Amino acid sequence: MDNRQIRHLPVVEKGRLVGLISDRDIRAAAPSSAASMAPEAREEFLDQLKVGHVMTKQVLTATPETPIEEAALLMRQHKIGCLPVLEENLLVGIITETDIFGVLIEVLGVEGSAVRLEIPFDPRPGFFTDVTRIVEAQGARLLSLLTVAQGEQERAVVVLRIGIADPAALCRALGDAGVGVIRVGRTATEGER
Repeated sequence: MDNRQIRHLPVVEKGRLVGLISDRDIRAAAPSSAASMAPEAREEFLDQLKVGHVMTKQVLTATPETPIEEAALLMRQHKIGCLPVLEENLLVGIITETDIFGVLIEVLGVEGSAVRLEIPFDPRPGFFTDVTRIVEAQGARLLSLLTVAQGEQERAVVVLRIGIADPAALCRALGDAGVGVIRVGRTATEGER
């Protein structure tokens, strides 16, 4: 795990998942006094410690068809860092927090340079069509659109990521159409972070 910089390993027997072991499980299994042990005693202790003794045996899993948001919710609800993926009871993969973050980054379109606009959500029919027409009319490219609920009492906010060099004209056009811009920011490219 250390050599490959991974934190979770599914434990399989004849292709079937029988447990999961994490770096945390391994650290918890080693007694705190092991650091003060003589190297020979520590090595003997670790030789006796087997994966089956410290692995988690009751493992939550997903299937390849599980929606990513359900997997993320399950992981958050149970405070776990990964889900083994099973197909017909055979291990076919594993999804981790890093994978979830990767999907979030991809969906939000945050890699690369873009302008981030926040506008108030309007539930009227045609709102999104109107906004996208304004973006296109300004020669900009809509990279992603996300509605974020701000709380039960507050209105939702629409976050737009837009490929445009200068958003000033776009902000004016949105304002002229009655769409107030709450905030404007820029997504940094990797070299700028």
